[in-house]
Amino acid sequence: MENCGPTLQTLPFCQHPLDPETSSTLGLSFSSAIRNAQSFEDLMVQRSAIQKAMRVNQLRYSEGVLLQSFLTATADTWAETLCIEPSEKLPANKLKALLRRHEPCLVIVDGHNLLFRLSVLFIQWFEQGRPSLEAREQLTQRLLDQVVRYESLHVDLWFDGDEASSDNRHARLKVSYSGGKGKDRADRKIIAMLRDTSKSPRPLTFVVTDDLGLARRIRKTKVMPIACGEFRPFVQASPMHDATL
Repeated sequence: MENCGPTLQTLPFCQHPLDPETSSTLGLSFSSAIRNAQSFEDLMVQRSAIQKAMRVNQLRYSEGVLLQSFLTATADTWAETLCIEPSEKLPANKLKALLRRHEPCLVIVDGHNLLFRLSVLFIQWFEQGRPSLEAREQLTQRLLDQVVRYESLHVDLWFDGDEASSDNRHARLKVSYSGGKGKDRADRKIIAMLRDTSKSPRPLTFVVTDDLGLARRIRKTKVMPIACGEFRPFVQASPMHDATL
């Protein structure tokens, strides 16, 4: 593919996302490996290793989220500056490339999972350790900002809730509550939605979740999972500011 001018070796280094004084040795090792990566393949190896370390609690979750965001930002800098198409094994970067080309895509968000995993962004709206209505509204508004910005972006935001309901906050943003009882209520609705072939053909679809059970089940479909940390740049800015991927 035609190069935009710079090479990977001439791009400026990104800043380490972790504080060397307070971060773990493993976290700093991952940060250095991302900073010194020489290819998308190198980044894919680090992405898998970070996810594994987070699953087995070798890496603090707060560090893992920052590393996931750092890796995604690094890959996006390469893709945009060098005119390189990101691999589908880096799904957050694939999503960004689609949006830049105005190609339709659907992002399904596991709302409560995202709020808990990125609680540092929404903690002021938590009540008794759980996301309040205002926390859910903050997340909805930040996603709405992106839907308005990107005309090809469609978002389905799902929350657990005793009463099933659905609200079209925009022609391309639907907020739904699962209804029902027990755990993983929104997960079951997301899986049912993905299995519903009556709405085919569906645009290229991504699911934002750190729920391992849900991630395993959607891998059986043609849907690409995005980790919450990788999606953080999408929702980290204030709704009053220009939040971009």
